[in-house]
Amino acid sequence: GWLTASAACARLNGGNKPQLIYLPERPFSDDAFVADVKAELEKDCAVLVAVSEGVRYADGTYVSEGTASGAVDVFGHKYLSGAARALESLVRERIGCKCRSVELNLMQRCAGHILSATDIEESRQLGAMAAACAVSGTTGRMASVCRLSDKPYTACYGTTDITEVANLVRSVPDAFINDAGNNVTDAFIDYAAPLIRGEVAVAYENGIPAHFVLDREGK
Repeated sequence: GWLTASAACARLNGGNKPQLIYLPERPFSDDAFVADVKAELEKDCAVLVAVSEGVRYADGTYVSEGTASGAVDVFGHKYLSGAARALESLVRERIGCKCRSVELNLMQRCAGHILSATDIEESRQLGAMAAACAVSGTTGRMASVCRLSDKPYTACYGTTDITEVANLVRSVPDAFINDAGNNVTDAFIDYAAPLIRGEVAVAYENGIPAHFVLDREGK
């Protein structure tokens, strides 16, 4: 639920959206969701909801179960998609208001025009660590970043045994999710805010971001 939770960072400059955030770390309820949306509609005619594709009901069934392909990856994890469409239908059926679902996936993850300086610095440091391992012949380890402090934000870089990482998931802690399970807490905002700080000047050409193109020799 980390990526979905990060939608709350849009409020850092005084905004109030998204008003509702649902993460897979808490059981999802159709009835509670509808009640939440209705309550927000009483305060604002435009309600924005961020929902993780992995949200599940108390019995373990995925909200997107009816629209998912059923395909799995090499670890046996299901490819999840369709939660937004399922909830769009639910809102139309139970509330009857105008509703539109938007699925963000690769476009969101690859949005290079909104990189933060922290993104760039940490990616460089991790890449350098990985390269050093390759040159030294180190195998079976993954370059990793360790957060040392929040205020000021500092981190160090090292390696982690791959067996301690592969096929494991770090869930969003309970302290980062509100009691109702429909939003994140201020503690999450404090955790996430340093990660998006700092602006990067993106080079544009012909109205679109310019990209490096390597030739066959990698030049």
